[in-house]
Amino acid sequence: MEVDIVVSCVLIFSFTFLCPYVRGNLFKEVSSCPSDGVEWRERAQKKQCREPIPDFMCAAIENQPGRFGEICTIAGLSTAGFCAVLDEDTYNLNYIKCVAASGCPATAYRSSEVYRLKLLHLQRIPSYKTSLTQNLFGNGNRISLLGNYMTSRLVAFCHADLDSLRYKMVTHSESLKHHFKETLCDPMVYNEDDLKKFDLDVVYILLTNFCDIPCPDNGWGNMPGDEDLSLGADIERVRILVNEYLDNKTLNVDEVNQILGRWENFFGVINQDDYIEFCPEKKIIYVKVKPNNVIENGVLVTQDIANILEKMKSKKVVICRGAIGCGKTTALEYVTKKYREDGWTIEWMDVSLDESCIERLPIHGIEKTVICIDNLFGVFGCQVFVNDLFNKFKRFMRKIVNRGKQPMVLLGIHQHVFEDISPENNPFPKDESLFIDLNKISQSEALQIYKLQQKNNKSKQGDISVEDFLRLIEQRSSDVGTPFQTLMISAAPGVFGNKWFCSQPFQTLTEHFNGLYNTERELFCSLFYIMCVTIFNPRADELDMDVVNAISTSLNRNTIAYYLSQLAPYTHDDGNVIEIKHDLITIALIHALIRKSENPWKVLKVYDNTRTLEIVRPDDPYARPHKFAVPLRREMFAKALSVLEEKTFYEN
Repeated sequence: MEVDIVVSCVLIFSFTFLCPYVRGNLFKEVSSCPSDGVEWRERAQKKQCREPIPDFMCAAIENQPGRFGEICTIAGLSTAGFCAVLDEDTYNLNYIKCVAASGCPATAYRSSEVYRLKLLHLQRIPSYKTSLTQNLFGNGNRISLLGNYMTSRLVAFCHADLDSLRYKMVTHSESLKHHFKETLCDPMVYNEDDLKKFDLDVVYILLTNFCDIPCPDNGWGNMPGDEDLSLGADIERVRILVNEYLDNKTLNVDEVNQILGRWENFFGVINQDDYIEFCPEKKIIYVKVKPNNVIENGVLVTQDIANILEKMKSKKVVICRGAIGCGKTTALEYVTKKYREDGWTIEWMDVSLDESCIERLPIHGIEKTVICIDNLFGVFGCQVFVNDLFNKFKRFMRKIVNRGKQPMVLLGIHQHVFEDISPENNPFPKDESLFIDLNKISQSEALQIYKLQQKNNKSKQGDISVEDFLRLIEQRSSDVGTPFQTLMISAAPGVFGNKWFCSQPFQTLTEHFNGLYNTERELFCSLFYIMCVTIFNPRADELDMDVVNAISTSLNRNTIAYYLSQLAPYTHDDGNVIEIKHDLITIALIHALIRKSENPWKVLKVYDNTRTLEIVRPDDPYARPHKFAVPLRREMFAKALSVLEEKTFYEN
């Protein structure tokens, strides 16, 4: 499409009769043009223009971004929509069509009044020569320039928020690897200089998927409308221009010039030396990059959750095991919710299993039923196992397995509880295909869980970068689930956002509570009170005085209220009541109390019997207990049992 240069009669006259004055127009290159009338008059007086070219003129030099010049000429009247420039060859006054998206002259104006037009006296408007086709070298350079402008937008986005791009590339890594194979490496190594080396097809995909650029009116991957001059529309035009160039080696240079004009006007001139040349082999194809995992109702659907759903299509019994804090309960809740939505009846149990629980489990006459038992054989995972209990559970499992397809059974058990079961008491089927390991959380899943926890965290105390987070997670312990580790990092990065917590989370948490006991006793006691009462109502008039007297007689409502904000990393507040955020926090608190207190049994006397029994063990030199258990010397263990027996006697 040819660019039509429309001029007034005055301009035709000037071009006709001023040919002898080419390079005789007293041209002088300057750093900038006057920005107001006062400066214009001062510069004109200094220039001292005389007949037959009496008028001072200052303008940008055509097709030479960043260069300006002043000349003597005959001031003419420009047509609306055209910009006054100095010809790149003669430095005489010239007019080119304005291709900027906004700021072009809406009415005719005298060339000596360009300072009134912000766009023109700050001109960076290129006037590339137009022809439908040029030699391949020239067109390749033009496409390189388009590509480099696109890359500069990617760099600008990342300069403002490189962490966001890294997050999106990690959480969409599977789709990116599928489309680009070996083109993209670990995004953690990227910096702005690395982004400048990306091929144009990669730059296009990152811009259209990850940089929050508004979608063109006709959508990504489609021809934009002529009236749509948005950045997204021009990015689509570049895709089409590049692909046409690769197909037939021709280029619509006029459209290229218009895009370059808009971009140079909006974004300024870029340094071409910083960017790579256009790759003449890769066509640009729009792809909607898919996330590795979807989020439904605030829950990340991990690969483990997908595996549970898939296995339940063919198995009557599915057993999910993983480290404490692995997200087991979240997975079971999601799966059973899906079945409930499909019309199934859910029988849910979330207790330490005992004989009364087994008696309540339905076996006969129930169709489309899922029996789900979470935290099987103990919430805390150190339950004292009883042979009769296991025998009854074995019989229950045998009946379930021997019946038809229903009811289905979905079990959740902590890994250390499973390991605590002696081989002769193992009640589970020997078919390993029934088990699902919930410890295989990918880096991408860990990062998304962390971001979800940050979003939901009312007590956020800081943030760590995606790069630092993934480096921490590389050192995560297998003893404690990744979701618990990310939960604590999100809640208190200053305390738990370090390699020691990730490699030894339970020990670090326990030592942290030991420190609170030594240095901030009131804060520790306030947290311990919330643990003992299980559910704390901050608006209640009175505290439970039995618990207060056991913990600290100086404890009162005002003290706990004062520390609630500092306790937020360890507690969950639903707006009505407050409770301990996770069972592992409770276990660490009990460890700290028993290690530090002179009379811990006085305190544990007011705590839940079952949970205390689950966590204490007699010290046995021949059988090392799990690290979550509290080993006690024989005399200490006997004292603990007597206290608990006394409590049970009075409660009954």
